[in-house]
Amino acid sequence: MFVSESFLIGSAADKKAVIIEKTPDSLDVYDPQLNYIVCANHFQSEALKNSEANMVQMNESASPYRYQRLTQLMQQNGENTVAKTIAILRDHKGLNDKNIGFGNEKTLNQFIAHHTIVFEPEKLKVWVSTSPWCLGKFVCYDLNKVFSLKNFIADKEIYDSAFNIPADSLLGTNEFSSFERYRHYVQLLSGRKDINTDSMVAANPEYYHAYVLAGDYCYKKEDWKKSMNYYQTALTKVIATKPEEEHIKKQIEACKKKIAS
Repeated sequence: MFVSESFLIGSAADKKAVIIEKTPDSLDVYDPQLNYIVCANHFQSEALKNSEANMVQMNESASPYRYQRLTQLMQQNGENTVAKTIAILRDHKGLNDKNIGFGNEKTLNQFIAHHTIVFEPEKLKVWVSTSPWCLGKFVCYDLNKVFSLKNFIADKEIYDSAFNIPADSLLGTNEFSSFERYRHYVQLLSGRKDINTDSMVAANPEYYHAYVLAGDYCYKKEDWKKSMNYYQTALTKVIATKPEEEHIKKQIEACKKKIAS
């Protein structure tokens, strides 16, 4: 395998979980020796946490921020449960519940996940999310019943509806409808269609990338002043990665040169 990965391995019998961390040429196991384990998109094992690639990941990516937010949510409301785990996976806010924009890479739920799965190993139960983006109901399957099925040829549902977790209350709100409008603007941009940039940022006003997209759009239209205003506003928001922040600053300087010429 030519990529770096983290694999969560759990044992119901041992009531224990560890994370296997690997790169294309090395491997280690992370075990915090606690009754919980937390993982984002960076390595934590002794052999890999100080590697050059991991240090870059820690300094430039959104992973440490997500780790902090995950830890913060884990510490709230006491002992963990399936419902609490699902609420954490659905969380779309920043540290201390700050609104940092829908879709921000620093949030746990970036509204991009195809599905999410929650296991309760000792009871052999599993919950699988439904659309959209972990916000739909989580459907429960009792694996004891599933594995006991024999000669099963009927076309019917086998989930245990009594243990389903309801859809998130965010669905159907004005907030969510606004985010859907924002996604529509992004799709129009991908298709190289003309858009109203003010309407796009108004649909997701705390998201830095909305202003970056608006700035890039106006830059191509040679509207340097409006483009620079969007980029400058983006810098006031919570930006996910260092490379993106550098891009914004570079574009601001480019706009200044265009305006001055």
